[in-house]
Amino acid sequence: MLFRSAETVCASAARCSEAQLQVHAAQYVGTSQLEIWATREAADTSLEWRAYIAGAVASILAVHALIAAAANPRTTREQASAIDKAYLSISALSTMLDSVIDHQRDLRTGTPWYLQHYDQQHIDQQVLSNVARTAIEQTRPLPDSGHHMMTLVGVVAYYTSAPEADEEQAKPLVAHIQHQLQPIMAPTLAVMSTWRAVKNLRRSVKRNTGTEA
Repeated sequence: MLFRSAETVCASAARCSEAQLQVHAAQYVGTSQLEIWATREAADTSLEWRAYIAGAVASILAVHALIAAAANPRTTREQASAIDKAYLSISALSTMLDSVIDHQRDLRTGTPWYLQHYDQQHIDQQVLSNVARTAIEQTRPLPDSGHHMMTLVGVVAYYTSAPEADEEQAKPLVAHIQHQLQPIMAPTLAVMSTWRAVKNLRRSVKRNTGTEA
């Protein structure tokens, strides 16, 4: 199967590499070139150009999913293409949620690289909802869809369990995206929240005992 899907894997990796180059170049030459590139590349996807940038820069997730799918010799080229499309949307959601959660920190450091493409550097609820809905719709018909859906839910749970998710600007977006993924969101969010709590407890213990590096 790896040979049959090699073209898709290579295209996904190339997309990630090109997006990273375009994003970093935009810091020096402005965003016009980035927008032109993303608009052209997004034409064959379900994403608008800004969401395409978000998905493309994190497309390493799609590469990993395709390599995992290669373990099943029955995976076809068509299925590999469908997996790549679904993970492009999942990756977009990951980048967008990361930007929402880190919004205040990015403003303080002057590095809101992604949110600068939106009016008032703010992703509205409908934009995020559309990407989430696309990711869900593309994931459901995939082979081993339950596995891929848990990856999607895990991405959302990771970001929306962060302490910054309770900040005023992020909270309504977080609540809405979590609602879209119920009922499987609740147990996954509980696990992720517990993981964060234990991680913070261990850090606190190390700090109080003087064992933190």
